[in-house]
Amino acid sequence: MTALRQPRRRAPKGVVTGKPIWTRLLPNERACFDALNAQEGYSDSELGRRLMLPGLCEAAALAGLAHLLEVQHES
Repeated sequence: MTALRQPRRRAPKGVVTGKPIWTRLLPNERACFDALNAQEGYSDSELGRRLMLPGLCEAAALAGLAHLLEVQHES
């Protein structure tokens, strides 16, 4: 009998929990997401956050909006 892996962490303190960002994935994207998560062991929300933040930081920098972000995410 194998034990279910528990998510490693919860969202950082101060994260806005009342306004989640929902997104839809194509079947192949979801399969990739699930495969990554099987290796990493995060909750879906935490893995989505970890995948989204680097892109958000890059887009903000290109748009001249980097000052709006405090980069605190782990690499």
